[in-house]
Amino acid sequence: MTTTVYQKFVSRYAETFTLVEMTEGTDFSNIEVLPCAKASRLSEDELEKLVNELRDSGNEKASWSDGEEEFDEEDARAAYHQKWDEINSDLDKMGV
Repeated sequence: MTTTVYQKFVSRYAETFTLVEMTEGTDFSNIEVLPCAKASRLSEDELEKLVNELRDSGNEKASWSDGEEEFDEEDARAAYHQKWDEINSDLDKMGV
């Protein structure tokens, strides 16, 4: 199972929303929008728009897995970029 958490301040509601998404392959997917009380008052269209806005790739995001899933390309790509960002930072500090 993979859990992904997205977070964003949405100015039109003056609220920071958190989307928790749990997936296991293509068979299971469950989401929860926090704060629940605020999200429950939204219409279906507003809620769908909010979920899509929270899932945007530019938002703060954390993801982890229980380790039982196959290779996760997104996690590998993020680790690769983080490694090169650290290398580039170190080279900049050395003046290279």
